[in-house]
Amino acid sequence: MSFLIHAVSVSATGREIRRSRRLEDARITVGRDPASDIVLTDLEVTLNHAELIQTGPHRLIVRAVAGIPFTIDGRSTLESEVDARAGTEIRIAGFRLEIAWDEAESAIGVTVERYGLPGGGDEERDERQLFTLVGVAPSRRLLAWAGALIVLLAFVAWPIASYMAASGKKLTSEQMMAGAAGFHGDRSWSAGPLSAAHASLQNNCTACHTKAFVSVRDDSCKTCHASVHDHADPEKLRVALAPDTIGGKLSLAVAHAFNRPAGRCVDCHTEHKGQAMQIAAPNQKFCADCHSDLKAKLPETALGDTKDFGTAHPQFRPAILIQPGANPVFRRTSLDAHPRQETGLLFPHDLHLSATNGVARMAQALGQVKQGGLECAGCHTPDPSGAGFQPVTMEKDCQSCHSLAFGRRDGQVRTLRHGDVAQAIAQVRDFYGAGGGTSVQPLEGYARKRPGDFAAAQLASLAAPGGSTGQAIRALFAPNGTCADCHRITGPSRAGAVDYKIAPVTLPDHFYVNGWFDHRAHATESCASCHNAPKSNDAREVLIPGIATCRNCHVGENGGGIAKKAQVASNCAMCHVYHKDDRRGATAAQRQEKRKFAQPSPAASVRDSG
Repeated sequence: MSFLIHAVSVSATGREIRRSRRLEDARITVGRDPASDIVLTDLEVTLNHAELIQTGPHRLIVRAVAGIPFTIDGRSTLESEVDARAGTEIRIAGFRLEIAWDEAESAIGVTVERYGLPGGGDEERDERQLFTLVGVAPSRRLLAWAGALIVLLAFVAWPIASYMAASGKKLTSEQMMAGAAGFHGDRSWSAGPLSAAHASLQNNCTACHTKAFVSVRDDSCKTCHASVHDHADPEKLRVALAPDTIGGKLSLAVAHAFNRPAGRCVDCHTEHKGQAMQIAAPNQKFCADCHSDLKAKLPETALGDTKDFGTAHPQFRPAILIQPGANPVFRRTSLDAHPRQETGLLFPHDLHLSATNGVARMAQALGQVKQGGLECAGCHTPDPSGAGFQPVTMEKDCQSCHSLAFGRRDGQVRTLRHGDVAQAIAQVRDFYGAGGGTSVQPLEGYARKRPGDFAAAQLASLAAPGGSTGQAIRALFAPNGTCADCHRITGPSRAGAVDYKIAPVTLPDHFYVNGWFDHRAHATESCASCHNAPKSNDAREVLIPGIATCRNCHVGENGGGIAKKAQVASNCAMCHVYHKDDRRGATAAQRQEKRKFAQPSPAASVRDSG
């Protein structure tokens, strides 16, 4: 059993609109309720007004549900049985329902249309004329043209005229600040007040908008921000920012058509958002838009794809020293490769951090510690900012334990000039050539001599009668000699010569030139919780922690990853900045050092000179 319902309405131009639908049901409802099968929008119609029940192939019963009679073929009734083949007209309020049998569809057809206003007779007329203003107001076409003309005059012609009139006037900065320029029509194009940082330019639009109908260019920004460099090569940045979707490419094409190039400063640093707006660190998605699939867009890049620190970030690639000296060479190397760096020093951390060996006992005898052994802070002193550490030097950090004394004369202890091999050799020659002296005595209360004291005793004995100054000099650079305790030594070039050379020493002060790590934020952690120095027996080891160590506490910006100690939400801006060389503000020397960094090839490895 089926009903075929035809809803008939009339458009504003008098065209009839018919919409049909089929209901496979033996019962349909009629009322003002939107859930009804036939909805009649008239206040005289109740929510559930009537129902049509099919009792046979072409017979049905029409019944009033709410007790309000309806009109069927001119008579008022609450219920009536109808033969659809004969055709019937039902009226409910201002609607007419025509019942007829549709032979082709084998269904009872119900045509619903609004036939007039309640009341009928001479007063009946089309409902759309009830609230019309036709006859008392201008036509809609005229109003549309008038509105368009007003918009053109107020927001195109007037702003252009104001701009042209003011372009020849030169106002002082004081006049601009005081608003002497007055109100101009082109102010209607402003998206809002400037930010607090640019508030002084409020009345000086041409400081940024240098040409009419030309979008702001980077040259305007760099007039003031001269020291800010691009994040990357502009062409590579454009490729990385290129949208992949059809909509994005279409938007980019439209922007190019209207002379709005991509990659401008204002693409990210939007203005006219009010003085409360501040330039904040970008969120993670801002960086991930390019870096999540950077290799697909720039196959030649050495950077790894990264999307989230906790779940999708490559291993750290610090700048590893591969050639020390006056012109050191660094290479970015993944910590997964277990790189080694040649600083020129022989320094086993485990020996110096032991709590029970001879170094620990000597530190106790020297009064440096009361019990146990040396600590990291004994040599590594925070810099004034607290973010990093001051360079380790012989004079400040090493000499209290590593003696450079080689003899005593006239009550004066003679010490070697550190860092100058030729000068040290000359000192030994002069000292023993003038008759020598006595050796330096062991540390009082401590049987073992300090590193370097052993060599001093050798020098004294070798320069005594029967020895030679050359032997004394050779003892200085020999294994267990004063210099050999800490330095890599080469030479001599031939037997009997004393042309010794000490490997140049370079101690990197930081490993992440383009990154940032603040030790102040990790003051609650011990050094050994991140740096495996107590177990390091090789001076060439790089003790920088890998990403797995950092992930013990740090997760992604949105909680991505699993932290064992603490959930520290970490976005890209926590360690990286967009424009500057590094977040400490690179000095000229650091920038020069950065230019020496060698970019690795896919098969590159750290050269080990040890």
